Amino acid sequence: MLLSTRGIVLRSIKYSESSLITDIFTEEKGLQSFIISGVRKGKSKVGPALLQVTGLVDLVAYFNESKDLHRIKEIKSAYPYQSLLFDIRRSSVGMFLAEVCRRAIQRVKRIRQCLNTSSKVLSTWTRLQKVFPIII
Repeated sequence: MLLSTRGIVLRSIKYSESSLITDIFTEEKGLQSFIISGVRKGKSKVGPALLQVTGLVDLVAYFNESKDLHRIKEIKSAYPYQSLLFDIRRSSVGMFLAEVCRRAIQRVKRIRQCLNTSSKVLSTWTRLQKVFPIII
């Protein structure tokens, strides 16, 4: 069955020479794993930058309830970040938030509300003019 939804990329892992396996927190099905074939080839329609951690995406995927790994048919950016990928402090906090979300999401009952809150936090974080110092 085809699943059309939006989601947040929480992890991307290189698989074989040209593929990626990604964990995406989807609006419809929660945390799911997807494989995207040929994304690291030179002539790919989808660039690997689209699948960076904390990326907000709209996707159409072939979804099968009996499998753990699903295939993506189409994927596009839902919200292009302005500064998250270019500022090391913002990107490190974003990766930390993604890892915490990935570990905490497995017990979430209200998936849609959690996804909306997470996407609002990430988009607000990227629009802040001044990044507050983190005390270590």
